Amino acid sequence: MTGVAPPSDLQAVDLQIVADTIKEENGLIHQRLLWGLTLQGFMFASYFWDGSDEVEPIKFALPWLGAILGLSSLTGSIFAHFAVERAIRAFDRLQARRGGVPSVNPAMQVPRYLLPLAPHFFIPFAVTMFWIVVWFTNH
Repeated sequence: MTGVAPPSDLQAVDLQIVADTIKEENGLIHQRLLWGLTLQGFMFASYFWDGSDEVEPIKFALPWLGAILGLSSLTGSIFAHFAVERAIRAFDRLQARRGGVPSVNPAMQVPRYLLPLAPHFFIPFAVTMFWIVVWFTNH
């Protein structure tokens, strides 16, 4: 025996690595969206709070800050999504070399053109667009 695990054990290890990667990246997406939406909520309240006229610089800066924060959340979500896709493709390549089945049923995959509607893409995009509209309507 050369110390090499049987294929079924290797497949289990590979699948566990993919599952751990997906879990980690989904956790990062969750944290980015949660913190981003929390900060956006405070920024919405600050912007629309009817205080004194002395806060004009804040009303000037908040739409830019909100748009940058939204783009940051969107970019982080996109990178995490691609990391998950890369992990799944790597697992599928290993499976193909071993003669195993793919990790994801192709019939269950979401078409690429629907991905922008996924919450981890759409929410930061919508928030960014909101701040851009606020900027252009008030300045």
